[in-house]
Amino acid sequence: MLESIVIDSCLMFKYRYPKQITKFYQTIIFVVLAVVLSWLGVIGTFNNTISKDRLVARWEIYKSNKVLEKTPNNYNALVKLGINSYILRNYADALNAYERAVASYPAGYVAWNNLGNVRRDALSFADAEKAYLEAIKINPNYIPAYINLADLYTIWPQDQEGDKQKRKILPLLQKGIKANPDNDQLQETLKAYVSANK
Repeated sequence: MLESIVIDSCLMFKYRYPKQITKFYQTIIFVVLAVVLSWLGVIGTFNNTISKDRLVARWEIYKSNKVLEKTPNNYNALVKLGINSYILRNYADALNAYERAVASYPAGYVAWNNLGNVRRDALSFADAEKAYLEAIKINPNYIPAYINLADLYTIWPQDQEGDKQKRKILPLLQKGIKANPDNDQLQETLKAYVSANK
């Protein structure tokens, strides 16, 4: 009985005031959309757009945190948390995750390399260099560490021994090629470096 009265009064209102109903629904849709977008971190900046990568990264962070609730020092979950925090440009969380990862599993060369990336982006060049060198020491066949370290040496500012660091690029790339003679990416990086410094 009460249900039919409510439905009848809603229908009566809809037919008497169609413009008000349309405006009401538009307002509700706008508010719901604004809440969803703010939750996703989209509203406010142009760079924060809805993309599949960002949504996947948020989902992976959620899953990693669930695993870390059960096993706080799970290396794989910490690395995934760091990678996806980095994708979302949450560098403080990425740094924390990678530092925890290398503390829980010091032989994790991927975490050392990624820790170097975060430190490089924070302009902590000496700490980034140490992290990359540790990754290379643990696994001399891990190509991204060589390339990231060579890139670090090229961007190292002049006032922070930049010239000294640039002299390390050629021996570093040669060492990488010696450890990985069939790697095309290292070969191309070395060729580009040599041709740029003729």
